[in-house]
Amino acid sequence: MFSLMTDDEKTVFVFFKEMNTENCLSCMNEVIEKTNASKKPVVFDMKKIEYIASVFLSMCIQIHKERGSQNFRLQNLHPNVKKVFKIAKLDSYITIA
Repeated sequence: MFSLMTDDEKTVFVFFKEMNTENCLSCMNEVIEKTNASKKPVVFDMKKIEYIASVFLSMCIQIHKERGSQNFRLQNLHPNVKKVFKIAKLDSYITIA
């Protein structure tokens, strides 16, 4: 579902499977556990994702609450995914690069 890369500045989750409900539920605990363990800012790279379920939005909100705006962001969002964050009004809450 995702690969994890860490460098000196950040921890990057690169998602490579659609984040439908089933996929989100199967990886959510691991993603949250790894974000909590990271001392560095966390980035979700979404370049390969064209669809997200509401469970993914919930996971992002939870991680944002725990890490704060300075330590969590999304990048490389497909227009369809970006639109979902905009409709949910999360584009002003979660940093999207």
